[in-house]
Amino acid sequence: METKGPTVSVIISAHNRPAYLMEALKSLQGQTAPFDKFEVIVVKDYELDLSKIDVGKMAVTFIDTSDSYLVLKHIAGIKASRGDYIALMDDDDLFSATKIERILSLSQYMGRRSFYVNAKEFFTNKLEDFSVLSQTSSSSFEIFDNTRFNSRKLNRNIPWYNLSSMTIGIDLALEGAEIIRGFKREIDPLWYLIGLENADKIVYDSSRLTFYRRHSGGVSRSDNKDKICNYAVQAIESYDEMLHIFRSRVTLETIIEMRTEWQIKASSLGCKIPEYNSVRAILTVLKSLQNHSIKDSAKLLLLFLLSRVSIRISSGVYPKFYM
Repeated sequence: METKGPTVSVIISAHNRPAYLMEALKSLQGQTAPFDKFEVIVVKDYELDLSKIDVGKMAVTFIDTSDSYLVLKHIAGIKASRGDYIALMDDDDLFSATKIERILSLSQYMGRRSFYVNAKEFFTNKLEDFSVLSQTSSSSFEIFDNTRFNSRKLNRNIPWYNLSSMTIGIDLALEGAEIIRGFKREIDPLWYLIGLENADKIVYDSSRLTFYRRHSGGVSRSDNKDKICNYAVQAIESYDEMLHIFRSRVTLETIIEMRTEWQIKASSLGCKIPEYNSVRAILTVLKSLQNHSIKDSAKLLLLFLLSRVSIRISSGVYPKFYM
């Protein structure tokens, strides 16, 4: 990418779904941004016949890895990137034709430690008509600086559960890669939490620039109770582990809220949630809150304890604390 001005590195995490990957690459080939303004890095853990892939003039790098963990794929892609911004992409999702151009146009408001999220559109399984990807961008976007992050407002508006809507300034991405290096769990909100904790700015763009695929392999579309319960337990365990990683009040608020939402879902399905050492959990939260005010610490600790004891109470108490 020998070019003036900001550039974007799109990192695709490929999970042995070659048909989906071909569609993802096709959506990138249709970008309105010039090919010298972005590169594509595909990090895959399976064999793929590259001779059958025609990417035209688009700069594409394929990285093979033995790691199936999403976090490690992201780290490998970030290390190989040359762009000023890292656009994450799951291989089963698609980008609107104007997405990269939109990121570049808004880069004047961002920086190397910024976190950008765009709105999304859902589609079911296979996209028959790729012309829908050409929809134009909205002019509406909002910038939050790190002095006024409001987790309640951000969490209501930002699609934090879909990685393909997230773009990260390279310095923040490199810092985040070090933070999450040992975190071997499949959890989409991890990069969003890194943005809450460490970004100078968060930009929320109401443009629907990501097409998010709903298919039978996804947890959200599954009717397999055991599959959903297994994912819910993993999510709850992940959020408990995240309490060791993050420190800011706004991030801890978000982790506890996300954890509570998954526990509500698990309880409604009758999933068996393993009981953990309560003393150890309380000590973890207390350690996380040691640099916060007594008032904030008391609120967060109470909410965390309620989320472990009574889901119904904690889901009602949270809005009273932070609305």
